[in-house]
Amino acid sequence: MIFDTLEDIHSSIDKIIVDDPPFSSREGGIIRSSYDYLIQENRDLVNHSEMYLNKLIEKEKKKKTGIKKVLSLDLIEYLDII
Repeated sequence: MIFDTLEDIHSSIDKIIVDDPPFSSREGGIIRSSYDYLIQENRDLVNHSEMYLNKLIEKEKKKKTGIKKVLSLDLIEYLDII
């Protein structure tokens, strides 16, 4: 009798799950970013959302005003405080 060792399933799971998964699934980060480009893209959006929003705001300001270079939002906020 030959027993199936399920190595193909083990190999797939090993490719998907990170080496040191968090204790709770609620923490997230269980699936490797490299497993699927959408996972990486979504994590990138979550981790860098402020940067993406700033770029979008800057692009809109450039389009609206016709100015090619817009001051950084941090500098604009600082100048508004003064």
